[in-house]
Amino acid sequence: MNLLFNDGIKWGKDAIFTYGPLGFLFEPKPMYINAIISMIFWSMIFILACFIFWYMLFSKDTEKFHKRKYNVFASLVMFYIGSCIFKPLTPEYIYSFINLSLIVLCYRTEKIKFFVIASIMSVAAMFLKFNLAVTCFLLLMIFTFTTFIDGNKNKIKYFVIICLIPIVSCICYLIYNPSIDELLYYVKGALDISSGYNYAMSITANDFGLINRIFTLMYLSLMTIILFLFLKIFSVTKAKHKLNYALIFLVPVFFLYKHAFVRMGVDRNFVPLMYIYVSLYIFFMDDEIKFSHLTSRLMKVFICVFFCMSLIISGLGIENDTSEQFINKALYFSRINSEMGAKIKRYFTPLTTKFITNPVIDSVRKIINAYDLMNSPEKYDQREFKTPAKFIDRVRTRKTTIYPWEISHAQDFLDTYSTMPEPQAYSAYTTWLDQQNANYFADNTNAPYYVIFNTDAIDNRFPLIECPLTWLEIFKNYRITDTDKLIINNEEKTEFLLERTTPKNFKINEISSKHYSRDETITIPSTNKYCLMKLDMKLSILGQAAKFLWKIPAVHMEAEFIDGEKITKRIIPDVMKNDTLISSLVLDEDSFAEIMNDNLSINRVKSIKFSGDGLKFYNATITITFSELDY
Repeated sequence: MNLLFNDGIKWGKDAIFTYGPLGFLFEPKPMYINAIISMIFWSMIFILACFIFWYMLFSKDTEKFHKRKYNVFASLVMFYIGSCIFKPLTPEYIYSFINLSLIVLCYRTEKIKFFVIASIMSVAAMFLKFNLAVTCFLLLMIFTFTTFIDGNKNKIKYFVIICLIPIVSCICYLIYNPSIDELLYYVKGALDISSGYNYAMSITANDFGLINRIFTLMYLSLMTIILFLFLKIFSVTKAKHKLNYALIFLVPVFFLYKHAFVRMGVDRNFVPLMYIYVSLYIFFMDDEIKFSHLTSRLMKVFICVFFCMSLIISGLGIENDTSEQFINKALYFSRINSEMGAKIKRYFTPLTTKFITNPVIDSVRKIINAYDLMNSPEKYDQREFKTPAKFIDRVRTRKTTIYPWEISHAQDFLDTYSTMPEPQAYSAYTTWLDQQNANYFADNTNAPYYVIFNTDAIDNRFPLIECPLTWLEIFKNYRITDTDKLIINNEEKTEFLLERTTPKNFKINEISSKHYSRDETITIPSTNKYCLMKLDMKLSILGQAAKFLWKIPAVHMEAEFIDGEKITKRIIPDVMKNDTLISSLVLDEDSFAEIMNDNLSINRVKSIKFSGDGLKFYNATITITFSELDY
């Protein structure tokens, strides 16, 4: 993102991604003036947040709410838990929470200025992250709907502004890139990436070590507090208030649930932000809640203890110290033996460095770090993957891209780097996105001359057939010109340098098209040429509902090879509607090199069979078309 912003890349023309052209603001790097722009942007967001909190706590318009001491106290406890425990909120969540706060303020004060500011943030979000813009816009729509239910005096004005937001967004894009076709291309691509996520990225966290068990207990304890507060809230809240006011929170909570639970299981992002949403909900309730004297005292002790801890631990970072150094000093003075000290460091350091923070200090640190980026950028180049030295002189002379996804290499050849439309292959998980990247490599005029290539695949997928059409174009247009060995995490890894060559003259001849049961064994046609497959596997009605409300679990394909070996890995059924090289599968670096050199006998597949928890969400009958690749 940082590189492309300064490289003349136009979203919708050269690249499509859910992150927009200003997406680098979420993670600025020391390139050109990016850090300065980020420092200005986040300073403005910080000032806006201060204004919102001041208005909530001191304005006459909200006097009714901030004089209810139990509500205010409960709200502050929830806000502190959400913003100071576990880890700092990501910039995307900070942005969405501020947008929600503005809407709630507008709901309670009927001041249209808050709605206007939220609308401006919604338009700006289109250039930051597309699904963030969708979240903000839907939130504004829900709010406008509630104003018609409540008979709000400004309801027509809100409706007019809502209608203007898409128009203003389009005008802003056309100023940035004056092409309606490329605007539609950008929107189509961002929607494909956002909607495809529900069945393509079903990664789950499987680490159940001691730290995770501790945090699971903490989650349960804190969620118990939230449940208790909710019971308190709903026991005193009027029925009408429950519905209309809660509707405002519907969109952000749903998208939070989809991002946190669908993406990574019970993500640490969910609980902190949910607590912050609850804090906002409590503060602006219609009725006052009451706590017993004991409950109130316990909550005061809790927040005082953790607030002090957050100040101390977060403060260590500002003094350029780390919690690990702090722990080392404490262990030294306490005379704890080295074995016990190592265990304490192992379990306590992650807690202090990642899970207890302070939002004020973190905001100041973000601004300070942005300034430091400009003065000592070398401190922030902590990339694990760097371009092999033997490739650099060559790739700096001709247009070069990176496949499949380790785009951090580009920092070593900024002037000649060329991005694929979808910059990282694992996000090209629909037939349309795969087609766009394939077109990029097929374009004789604008295609890159070199490709820095490896066979990495995420989520236990078969390498390369996660983007089958793109793989065919690489196979057609490139040859291996150099290799290099890297040691990553104590494992040897091969990086390839591919060079553009005279294209192979491809001709695809259809062999057969048949219906199969989704779970039967499917024999690959025997041929002395490469065999391609198109897989038409459609989601059932149950699958469509699961995709919207949850996600489609992983679908696997077992490949049986002619030597009897069987290998099972994950596939993305939707993207395999494109022609997929199925007769010879790339499994590792050696098999990739053999296939690129036209060794048809390598990893020859005899049959395939689909399985996995996700298979039941597809129709019982599937269609497969086999073709022969002749060249």
